[in-house]
Amino acid sequence: MRSAPADKLGHSRKAGSNERYLDKIIEEVRTLPPEGQQQLRELLDHEARTAELRRIQGKYAHLTTSINAFAARKAEEVARGDRPR
Repeated sequence: MRSAPADKLGHSRKAGSNERYLDKIIEEVRTLPPEGQQQLRELLDHEARTAELRRIQGKYAHLTTSINAFAARKAEEVARGDRPR
């Protein structure tokens, strides 16, 4: 797979295209009324919090059990001596 050609500073043309696209988005956000900017900030904050929670959950994200049920199962395992090795 070939990479995009680079400019004089070593940046790929694709990166420059992304920068122009981002600049355009920023300009459009600045034209929003204050209420629209606030709604956008709230949406982005929510998305960032959701992403952070998913990152923190990590390998346990698929679990649907409550912490109390998990603690009870672990207590039963310890009482039986059934600890995974």
